[in-house]
Amino acid sequence: MQWPGCFELLAVTAVKKHKHKRLGCLCLSLTTALLLSGAPATAAPSPSLDSASGDKVANATQGATKKAFKGGKVQVLGTTQACKIVGTGLGTQCSGSTLTAKVTGLTPGAETGVTFTYQWYRGDKKIPDATAKTYKLTYPADANAKISVQAIAKKTGYNDAKLKSEPTAPAVAFSTKIVATTTDHESGQDSINACRGGLTHMKNVTNTLGQMYLPIENLCGGLPILMLQVGYLVLIEGLGTFRVVDSRDVNKGGTTQEVRGLKGTHILQTCYPSNSSKGNKMLVVGLEKAA
Repeated sequence: MQWPGCFELLAVTAVKKHKHKRLGCLCLSLTTALLLSGAPATAAPSPSLDSASGDKVANATQGATKKAFKGGKVQVLGTTQACKIVGTGLGTQCSGSTLTAKVTGLTPGAETGVTFTYQWYRGDKKIPDATAKTYKLTYPADANAKISVQAIAKKTGYNDAKLKSEPTAPAVAFSTKIVATTTDHESGQDSINACRGGLTHMKNVTNTLGQMYLPIENLCGGLPILMLQVGYLVLIEGLGTFRVVDSRDVNKGGTTQEVRGLKGTHILQTCYPSNSSKGNKMLVVGLEKAA
């Protein structure tokens, strides 16, 4: 049998010195000056803590004895999904989930005037400009990445406290759902073209291949599939989390024979944009249930 065709549409993919002078000084001590003048020498007064210089010493000593925060930890809250299909229709996009940093158990706490600054990390590298309390994941940069955050607590009279979270589990690269199930080629293609914001399960192809076949139009949320790599995680609502184990380009309008031997129990499929160098191809991606 033949593969389902691809909805042929053209679209623009929217997938950001100082100069120092030596000052010479001619100094005569008070004693030398008095001896030269014949006047008796007297000892200089001892510095007093009430003097201006004494105040400076006292202030310096006080500043060196700041208090220390006690306890405290920072956690990352939220689901880690780099690209979740949202909306319907042509131009459907994916959206990354938002993570939040939460500090608990710190003494003194935020209610006493403690302020916090943040820095988010992708693996062991700082994420540029990610310095807010929240962080929104991006695709494909955060696909399979472990995300963590450092919170720095600040309060007058206290040394800064640096708290680093544990990294998250690897972020899901692509997340979507099944929006329709069809039993024949024609209704399956109609469902794909309808841009319902998710995958179509074409049972007739599933029965032929023995692998669950799940196509999606590239302009209706399928473009992120073209960036999936072996090892990336894919979440299909209702079915669970899968790992990419294989992929292959096949011809548009070709037969199911072209995909035989692709590893995986489930297959994602989408077409390359018609105006790209692979405009006559589509990509099939093999998935296995993640452990």
